[in-house]
Amino acid sequence: MNVKNMALMFMGFIVRAAVLAIVVLVIFRIGQKAYDFGFRIFTEEAVSAAPGRDVAVTIVQGDSTMDVAKMFEEKGLIRDPNLFYVQKKCSVYDNDIQPGFYTLNTSMTAEDMFAIIAGKKDEDGKSGEDEEYSDDEAPAADPLTDGESALDKVSGEWEGDEDGEEVVDEEVHDPFEEGSVVENAEAEDGGEQ
Repeated sequence: MNVKNMALMFMGFIVRAAVLAIVVLVIFRIGQKAYDFGFRIFTEEAVSAAPGRDVAVTIVQGDSTMDVAKMFEEKGLIRDPNLFYVQKKCSVYDNDIQPGFYTLNTSMTAEDMFAIIAGKKDEDGKSGEDEEYSDDEAPAADPLTDGESALDKVSGEWEGDEDGEEVVDEEVHDPFEEGSVVENAEAEDGGEQ
C-alpha cells in the first residue's frame, strides 16, 4: 500500500466517524426533546400563580382543538398550543368543546380549562355534575368501632322503625351463610300473601 491509499482510507474513516457522531447527537437531541415534551404533558403548570389574570374567550361552533389552543396561546392562557392539543387528546375531555363565552384565568391548568370548555365545571371551578358537597364540605365517613364490620354499618342504616329510631334485631344473619336470609324471610312472611 502506498501513502496515498492510506491517506484516503484515513480520510474515509474520519468522515464516517464524523457522520456517525452527528447522527448520534441528532438522535440524542430528538430523544431529549421528546422526553421533555412527554413529561410536560402530565406536569405542565399554569402560566402564572394565583390569583392570575382573568381572560374572556369565545369559542364558536366548529372550532377545532388546535384553533382553541392557538387562541388560548394568543390570549396568554397557555405557553404551547401543540402541548395543549396533546394534553386535550390525552384527557377525558378529548372531544368535548362546547361553544360559548368563557372567563378563564392564567392561573388555571390545562385540565381546569378543559373541564370548563367541556361544560363540566363553571368558571368558579365547581363541578356541573351531581355533586351535593364540595371537597371541603363533604361529610367525614363514620369510622368503624372495634368488633364492628362494614356489613354491620350498612345493615344498621337500613333497620329502623317509622320514627327513625333504630330497631335491634335479636338474631344476626350471616349473609354468606347459604340460605339463611331466604329461610328467615320465608319464616317471617309465613303465608301473608
